Amino acid sequence: MAGAQATGSTRQATQGLLGIYLNDHLAGATGGVELARRVAAARRQEQAGDVLLRFAADVAADRAALLEIMTTLGVPVRLYKVCAGWIGEKAGRLKLNGRLLSRSPLSSLEELEMMCLGVAARRPDGARFGSWQIPTCGSTAVGSMSSLPGLIVN
Repeated sequence: MAGAQATGSTRQATQGLLGIYLNDHLAGATGGVELARRVAAARRQEQAGDVLLRFAADVAADRAALLEIMTTLGVPVRLYKVCAGWIGEKAGRLKLNGRLLSRSPLSSLEELEMMCLGVAARRPDGARFGSWQIPTCGSTAVGSMSSLPGLIVN
């Protein structure tokens, strides 16, 4: 009987840790969806606009899949973490990049880096993400995204 109780408490602890892990990813995915949509909207009239819209849709689909997994596993969504991800993306807009009321030319580079980091953290092995091939972020990350002409240069 004591062994069964120990197994049950271990299972509960594991379920609790899984909930923390998945909710942390949900918070990141929430911020990622907001960032991807904002970048796509800012660049919609440019050559990279269609690619960025597809990317934003892929990120949103990935977040929806995470929510399905959490529902299937019975992991409750922690709203405070979702809100923290949303607020974090909004706070990221306040970066000190030399411009107060308008976009800096650095904004696109910084946002691209954040999206690269988010995808690389999600798939650290460089696995395919939708139609994108994202290696782990390093010195070649921006160079490998040559399918986004004009994204960095204003």
